[in-house]
Amino acid sequence: MISIHVASTLSTVFNSAQLGAQAVDPDRITVYDSETVTMALGWMCLAAARAARQGKSTAQIIALLDNMKTRAHVFAALDTLEFLRRSGRVGWARAMMGQLLNVKPVVGVYRGVVRLLDRVRTRTRSIQRLVDLATSLGPIESLAVLHTTAQEAAQQLAHNLASLVPTPIPIVEVTPVIGTHVGLNGLGLALVVAREGQP
Repeated sequence: MISIHVASTLSTVFNSAQLGAQAVDPDRITVYDSETVTMALGWMCLAAARAARQGKSTAQIIALLDNMKTRAHVFAALDTLEFLRRSGRVGWARAMMGQLLNVKPVVGVYRGVVRLLDRVRTRTRSIQRLVDLATSLGPIESLAVLHTTAQEAAQQLAHNLASLVPTPIPIVEVTPVIGTHVGLNGLGLALVVAREGQP
């Protein structure tokens, strides 16, 4: 059994799952750190489930996940860093609040690390930056548009990116847990690209 979890650098859930597995059956339960969040984690879970249905072994599925997490990215265009600062999970957000009061931050999550990728003046430019980031990474295997109470903008973003993938792009309103870190009107992308690396 494989238990796949949100990045251990951003949540204590992974450590709790490890303790639980040790208490129940450590030889049967493999606790896996996805090093990512939200639908990027979702893409990994779906791939693992498909592999399990095909009869792949635990070792084969872990190898698949190890490869996928080098290719999984999450990008977000935020109205403010205030909610990330309050979370206490991203140290630089507190330090940079004064510099980012009148700009729209664009952040990325890669291999469990949250980075500030850009700072732009308008929401329109921040959304365009998401498009630029997605297209800069080359061929995309899986792509979802994420939002917090921004359904209409998310639909437009999905429309703008439709040519990047052969199948319809799912639009996902993120969970309240993610929403508390992002704030209202957040837009994002969760994707798995064909080759590893970061922008």
